[in-house]
Amino acid sequence: MYKIRKATETDIPFLIETIIQAEKSGTDKLGLATLFDLSEDEVRSNLTAILEEEMEGCEFSVTSFLVAEYEGETVAAVGGWIEAFEGATASATLRANLILFTISTAAREAIQRNKKYVENLNFDREPDTLQIEYVYVASAHRGQQLAGQLIAAHIKHARQIFPSIKKAQVQIFGNNEKAEKAYQKIGFVTQKTNTLTHADTLNFLPHHEKKLMELHL
Repeated sequence: MYKIRKATETDIPFLIETIIQAEKSGTDKLGLATLFDLSEDEVRSNLTAILEEEMEGCEFSVTSFLVAEYEGETVAAVGGWIEAFEGATASATLRANLILFTISTAAREAIQRNKKYVENLNFDREPDTLQIEYVYVASAHRGQQLAGQLIAAHIKHARQIFPSIKKAQVQIFGNNEKAEKAYQKIGFVTQKTNTLTHADTLNFLPHHEKKLMELHL
């Protein structure tokens, strides 16, 4: 029997794996490493520090995650939050501050050099919408509809605290056709696609396209 619950600090190792696997989008390119000239181990260390900081309202917050547990083991996770709810700081600002707080001077210099290759790929987060980010299910537990259950739980929670919420959004890399089909089954519809044409983009990211999908609640 699977148990859906809020993530806690004890889940941080699994949440780090969730973030890394989602960022890789089925490839070996981890933008959190390549753009900052870091190793994957360094990224894991930085993510530990970031998640331990606990800043609500963005994808790098333990409280943004719901997890599925099986026999005491965390086996799936989905991040979600209401963007800039009640005038809160935009998640992009929170994310940037958390990253800058934890990375070295050399990593800051690296992102300044490399950001031109990936600028304008992500979509601006729409205020007062449920943002879904970082979906991951351990391989032994796939096929159990855990991602869908966790997203449904996020939607239920969002409606409880903000009954007038109108939509949920998710951004995925263009190469992730499996994720796109899974979201479509839930009711998400692809609304927009951002495409980068810089020749070096694929040296840093899994794909040169991002898709914005929406579900009207």
